Parts: sequence; structure tokens; C-alpha cells
Amino acid sequence: MIKKICLGMAIMIVLPTVCLAAKKEKITYEEWLLNFKAYDAYVRYLQTKNPTPDSIISQAKLLLTLNRPRRTLDVLKQFETLPKFEGQRLWLMARAYRMLGEYDRAISNFVLAAEYFSNPELVKLFSQEKELDRLWRDVCTKWFWESLYVQRKAEQAKLLNSAVQLARKVWPEQELWTRFASSLSQPEKNLTYYDEQIPYLLAKALSAQSIKNWFLSSNHLNKITTLKIRNFWTRLEKLIQDPVSSLVEIDLQAFKSYAFFEVYGYELKKIIPKYWFVSSLDLPSWNDFLDQLKNLSPQAGLKLIENELSSSLLSSRIKSNLKVLLFIYQIQTDKFDQALKTWAILENYKDIPLSLALCAALLAKSVHPLAPYPSYLYPISKDLLQAACLGSGSTLSAPFWLETDEKKAADLLSIYPLDRLLSYLGWKNQLEKQKSNLAAKHLAFLFPKTPAGQEGFLSLARAAYKNGHKTLAWKYLQNIQEDLLDSGKQVDLIEAKAGILMDLGQTQESLKTYTLLLNKAPERLSAEKKLKLALLAQQSNKWELAENILTNLWQERKNLSPALQAEILFWLGEGAQYQGKTDQALDYYLKLAWQFPEQNIWAITALYRAGQIYEQKGMLQAAKNLYQTVLKNADRKTQKEAAKQRLTSIEVKEKRQVGESGIMF
Repeated sequence: MIKKICLGMAIMIVLPTVCLAAKKEKITYEEWLLNFKAYDAYVRYLQTKNPTPDSIISQAKLLLTLNRPRRTLDVLKQFETLPKFEGQRLWLMARAYRMLGEYDRAISNFVLAAEYFSNPELVKLFSQEKELDRLWRDVCTKWFWESLYVQRKAEQAKLLNSAVQLARKVWPEQELWTRFASSLSQPEKNLTYYDEQIPYLLAKALSAQSIKNWFLSSNHLNKITTLKIRNFWTRLEKLIQDPVSSLVEIDLQAFKSYAFFEVYGYELKKIIPKYWFVSSLDLPSWNDFLDQLKNLSPQAGLKLIENELSSSLLSSRIKSNLKVLLFIYQIQTDKFDQALKTWAILENYKDIPLSLALCAALLAKSVHPLAPYPSYLYPISKDLLQAACLGSGSTLSAPFWLETDEKKAADLLSIYPLDRLLSYLGWKNQLEKQKSNLAAKHLAFLFPKTPAGQEGFLSLARAAYKNGHKTLAWKYLQNIQEDLLDSGKQVDLIEAKAGILMDLGQTQESLKTYTLLLNKAPERLSAEKKLKLALLAQQSNKWELAENILTNLWQERKNLSPALQAEILFWLGEGAQYQGKTDQALDYYLKLAWQFPEQNIWAITALYRAGQIYEQKGMLQAAKNLYQTVLKNADRKTQKEAAKQRLTSIEVKEKRQVGESGIMF
């Protein structure tokens, strides 16, 4: 009876459960995969279906989760637009571009996507993107620096303005965006002189430099009475005259002039050959004409050019180049109004050197002569105009010759948030004093080819490596150019590269980099690290390299522990033995066994190896003595067994030798 009751209760308990399970619908394969977070399998499943807007968006989201931004873009670009999903498509593309490091395209797509969302939706979306406000600021700042006046290019102006207005909506508490918007809304203005003499002297110097007349250029620069301004332009002249040689130090005094050469030094060396000098015609008659000009005074040279231009037999190329020379010599003879008229009729402005466009800008008090040139030249051009005592009237950029020192310059950044040189100094100071990760990111993105920008990449690589992101650390290191770092930081770079290459499994490249480090700064590596490096070299069949490392270690053994000294001798013996240098190997093994008998693991193995070598030489008694010592002193059973086997083998060999006197007859 009791059994029946229990059975009935069991049935009552089980049956409802079974019924409930029967009522529950089986989930779809897609849902099942998502429950297990098998996103890669889910993406493959979606790819077997006919693409729909909904499935395209789902694939893209999962591919981003799987950290596959390039594949994400491929999927999203299957259609030019996705009805009802276009905002999401553009937003996902923006995220993919950001993951790829294509930040300009990322912000552009974020701006386009924003048109499809309400303000509350935007705030929510933006809040989900980590540090997007920092990136937004940097990209907008870069766009601002790379524009002469944003009104010049309607499309670029619209994009920058839209980005700034969107930032004001999303981050209303950040006062920078209000100031940014105010600056963009200001009408274009002509530049103004704040020294009447200097711009004209500099126009004359720059035009002389364009034809490599260094005597004329220096003569004009020496007439500048303000020492700090003369020093700046003299240093620039020396850099232009010989970009490769190291510069003689000139006291720059003003903080922005000092920053200028750090920010633009690398860029200047690149653009000087292409953008600073008048191109020459490959014609004997033209070169003869230029030689003739060099021996004339500016007035006589101008007259000669005007006479040549009056000829009706000139080719269009020669006539075009003569007009450029006419512009130069009109400046040299103080005919500035005529020079501007000549500038207005020149052709192919983008083929005219930047140095002459700067001359035209100085004379016209306008940045418009710079318009035909690539946008990456605009920041340096605008700062050169400011250094030439032309002011833009902008409230976002500090006057070039503002009187202050470098320490206070960083504090001025809050007053002039978009001043390029101040930004550099401020973030450089923050990186040096606080090791700020944020400052490192600003410097690496906005000033990648500067000493501080390169140090920013190095700092970011260290941080990424410390947090376990080794691949990201390697990407940062790939952006660093050794020649832009000082000698100490160059060694830091080599050390970081060697370590990460090892962690990434690129053994041969790591070994090559460590070898470079050994040559440059052997003190950077501990004895233990050098020993590991030697073993890696042996494993890679680089025996000579291994021997050099181990020999140097042995010579510096004074401060090393006995255990480490014993190990060094052992691996020296191993390397010599592998290369067939048996006598040398024997010396290392015997010295180890004699000098460090207490280092059992190394001493016993060395005795055994020495016994093998003597056995191969046929010196059986010496081998027998060494094997007997191993048998007596070894801690491990395997070592004792190996010694016993060798002793047995020697006994057999000795019996064979009985009765043999070694005499032939």
C-alpha cells in the first residue's frame, strides 16, 4: 500500500512537468546559437540565407562583436543604402572604421548616421562608445588645422560644422564645442600685420630661397632687428639649405618658435625638396640664363627678365617659368604691388613652390594663395605666416610671438584650445610629468611624426602590453620611426619590439632585434635575459651569436651567482661540442665540474659529457674515471643508470684491447 501511494505521488509530480515540456515550443537554430553566444556560427548561418536588410544589420553587429571590422564593412557595402536601417548601417560602418584606425572616415560616418536618429537615441548611442568624445575632439581639431578657412571648401566646411554642432548636442557640458562653433561661424577675414617691416623682408628672403640664392636670403634676414624673430627665420633658412646636416643651435627664445621645429621638423625635411624651390627646365639655354641672373643685381636681373618676356618666340614652358622669375625679382626690387599682379596671372599654381605662395600671402595679407596646395601643408603654412607677424584675429590660436615661457605655455591651452603648437607643448608636458595615457593618445594621433608623438606611441605600447593586449602593443610600435627618437628612447623601442616579437612567436625577428639591442645597449639586458637569448640562438642554429653572448657573460661573471656561472660554462661546452670543437667543449665541461662541484645538475651533466668525449677519443681510462664520479655523486636514478651503461660498454671495449700491444711486427 505504501509503495502504491509513493508511486502515485511520483506520477503526480512527474506528469505536470512532462506536460509543461510538451507545451514549450522548440527554439529556432538561430536563437539556439545566440543563446550559446556562438556568433561565428550564427554569421555563417546567416550567410546561407538570401540577404535582407535585417540580416545584413545582424551580421554586421555580430562581426563587430567578433572583432572583424574589415568583414563588417564588406557586408554593409553590399547595398548602397538600407531602407529603414540606413542610420544603423552608417553607425556600424563608423564603428568598423574606428576599429580599423581610419578615424576621419569613422567620424564622417557617425555624422551621417546621426541624421537618422532622435536626440535621445543619439545620446544613448554615443554613451555606448567608449572615449568617443576624445576621438571626436582630435579629429575635428585635425580638420580645423587642415583648413585655411573652412568656407573655402563647402563640403569640408559642412562636415566640420555638422560634427561640431552634433558634439554640442551630445556633450553640451564641454565648453570647447561652443567656442569651436563660434569660431566657425566667423566670416573670413584678411590677415593683419602686427609689424609693418618684417613681412616684406621675409617675402624677399623666401623668394630668394626659392632660387637658392642664400646670399640674398641671409642679407634680408639680417635686416630684421627683433632678435627672436631673426633667429627663428635664420634657423629655418639653415634647415632649408641643408635638411640632412645637424643644425647649429640657435637660441630661439620664444616657446612657440621652439615648438615649431619639433612639430614640423620631420615634415619640413620631406617637403623642402618638393615644395620649396623653383623647378628647373632641362634646357642648356635656360640654365645659362639662370647663371647669368646670379651675377646680376636684382634691378639688372629684373630688367633682363622683362626683356626676355617681350620676345614673341618663347615656348609656353619658358614663358611660364619666366613669369615666376618676374614675380621673384619684383619682390627683390620692392615692387610689391606689381608682384601681386604678376601672381594673379601665373598658371599651374600647384607647380609653383610653397615658398612663393607664402610670399604672395604675405604681400596680399590673405591665405588664398595657399589654396591649391595639399591640406597637410596648411598647418605649417599658417604657423609660418603667424611667425612672419601676420595675425588671423582668431580667438582659438595664440599669437606666435606671445611673451611667456614654455612652462606657462601649457597653461595657455585652456585659453587657446586649438592652437597647434600650444597643444603640442601642453600634451608633451603632461606626458613627461604624469605619464598620461590620454596625453599619449593626443600626441600619437595629432603629432605622429614628432619626438613627443613617437614617445606617445611608445607609452601606449607599454600600457597595452601591460594590460595583455600584445597585438595592439605591436601595432603601436609599428608607427614608431627610430630616427625620430633620441638615443635613449631608441633603445626603449628596440627592447619593446624584441620582447613583443618573442611573445607573438616571431622568434627569428625577435632574436634579430635582441642582437641589435645587445650591440647598442647591452646593459639593458639582465644576465638571465642574455642567457635565455643565447639558448634561443643555439636553438635557431646561430651558434656564433650564442657563443659571443655566452663568452661576454663569462667575462662579466664577477657579480653573477655560482649557479649562473656554472650554467654559462655548460652552454659554452654544449655549443662547442655541437660545432665539433671537442677539445674546447672538453675544457668547458671539465672547468665546470672542477670549479662548481656543488652545482650538481650542471656539474654531473658536464662530467658525463666529458666522459663521452674521452670515450669517443679512445681514452677509456679517463672516460671510466669520469663515469664513476657521475655514478657516485648523481642524485637522479636516470643519471646513475646512464653512467652504469657507459661503464659496462667501456669494460667490453677494454676486453677487446687485451693482448694488443699496438706493435705491427
